[in-house]
Amino acid sequence: MPNWNRPSVSGSPVHAVLLAAGRGKRLAPHTDRVPKPLLSFNGRPLLEYALHHLKRAGAIHVLIVVGYLGDRIRSHFGNGQRWGLDIAYVEQGSVPGTGAAALLAEPFVEGHPFFLGWGDILAAEAEYKRLFSLFAEESYEGVMLLEPVDNPQNGAAVDVVDGRVVSLVEKSAETRAPWNQAGLSIYTQSIFEALRAISLSERGELEFTAAVQQSIDDGAIIAGVPMQTPRLHLTRPEDIPKVEQVLSKDRRYAPSIAQFTRDD
Repeated sequence: MPNWNRPSVSGSPVHAVLLAAGRGKRLAPHTDRVPKPLLSFNGRPLLEYALHHLKRAGAIHVLIVVGYLGDRIRSHFGNGQRWGLDIAYVEQGSVPGTGAAALLAEPFVEGHPFFLGWGDILAAEAEYKRLFSLFAEESYEGVMLLEPVDNPQNGAAVDVVDGRVVSLVEKSAETRAPWNQAGLSIYTQSIFEALRAISLSERGELEFTAAVQQSIDDGAIIAGVPMQTPRLHLTRPEDIPKVEQVLSKDRRYAPSIAQFTRDD
């Protein structure tokens, strides 16, 4: 059993939660036998890039929420000692959705602020560090990175006023907000209260975006911060060679071999 009775430091969080339970159906057939977070890019699983960046940003304790082929993720990363991290796991149950997955992290974080990210995100290391630094410097209930998009209807559209998130709409054809949530954020304990207050969406899922909106409606201040480096998208098979090409050349996203070796 993981040791969840640990002290945390004030300021920048040392706890991180990665949601890695999804199958990645749109990447089939590549994900027919391999969970999306374990797809290999330049010899390293996708999830390993996020773990490296989190460690460099200051995270120590990581919870990975697994589901589809979760045993393979557990087997590869183990207790995290190889990467200088303390990694624990929890299985997502029958309730679908990112909100249901995030709610499972409450015992792990024990009231401390925590990083929450999607396990298939590819972003620059500097974005992780900036997110952690911003949260440590300001008194917010949450900070989320924002991605500028032409078609916000495809994700969670975010409306921001004076740096504060005022609304989030999941896959709505009516939204005109210029941002999507980037899947990289930090929250305080209050987000769990909001998660317990929401209901299943029309899609039959407990959606994390609904909990953030609930938290905002209850008076929480959630800062929205535009990304300075574009996020790499990995949605369909044709995205794979494009992402590999970027990772092989751009060290903002991929650590050098020497850095990876120090993690091993």
